[in-house]
Amino acid sequence: MPSEEYEDIVVRILLLDSYDRLLLLRGADGAWCAPGGPVTHGEQWDEAFRRLLWTATGLERSEGWTWVWTRRVPAIDSDGVEREHVERYYLLRTDPFELEPGALWQGEPVASPPEHRWWSPFEIEAATDVFAPRDLAARLEPLLTGRYPLDPIEVGP
Repeated sequence: MPSEEYEDIVVRILLLDSYDRLLLLRGADGAWCAPGGPVTHGEQWDEAFRRLLWTATGLERSEGWTWVWTRRVPAIDSDGVEREHVERYYLLRTDPFELEPGALWQGEPVASPPEHRWWSPFEIEAATDVFAPRDLAARLEPLLTGRYPLDPIEVGP
């Protein structure tokens, strides 16, 4: 179960397709990041993963994902209080698909999904865009060859 000591606990989903492309969404800050969202109070990590996978992409999976990374980022809440934003990154292989207009997003119907794109590792490395984590291209390399960490590793901002 997620720890109560963190105010902001997030599941991120590294969706890699059969062409080794990663689905990323553009965040409000302009950075490209993996789909995901907050874990709700009392929700288990696997429950949060399934819910967020479905609400962000429309995909349903009951298994097959692997927890590969943890990312901790300092954040300031609306009251100006500093806290720690904690993300768990889970890897899931999938067939290519397109997010469709009219899809569900965070459980609500939307006219069009957020800005998104399937990125190859080469495109990520060559881009001038900002990615989260910043060293995303380098971090993907072992995952693409099936070298998953035995224990999740800490990644930077």
